[in-house]
Amino acid sequence: MKADNTLQTLREKIDEIDQEILDLLVQRMEVARSVGDIKKQIEMAVEDKDREQAILNRLYGLTDDPLTRKQIKRIFTSIFHTAKDVQKTEE
Repeated sequence: MKADNTLQTLREKIDEIDQEILDLLVQRMEVARSVGDIKKQIEMAVEDKDREQAILNRLYGLTDDPLTRKQIKRIFTSIFHTAKDVQKTEE
C-alpha cells in the first residue's frame, strides 16, 4: 500500500509541475507575440536560427542531469516552433 501512496503523491507533484510549465509557456508565448509584432514593424523574418542556436547553447550549460542535450533540443525545438506559429498568426 505504501508504494501506491508514494506513486499517487509523485503523480500529484507531476501534475503541479505540469501546471507551472503550462503557465510559463503561456507567458513565453505572450512575449513571443510581442516579439513578432516588433519583427513585423521592422520587417524582420520570424525565424532566426542563430537566436535559436544561441538559446540552446545557453541552456546546454544550465543542466545536464537528467536531461541530455538531445532531449533539451527536442523540447525547445518544439517551443521555438510554437512561438513562431504564434508570431505568424499575428500577421
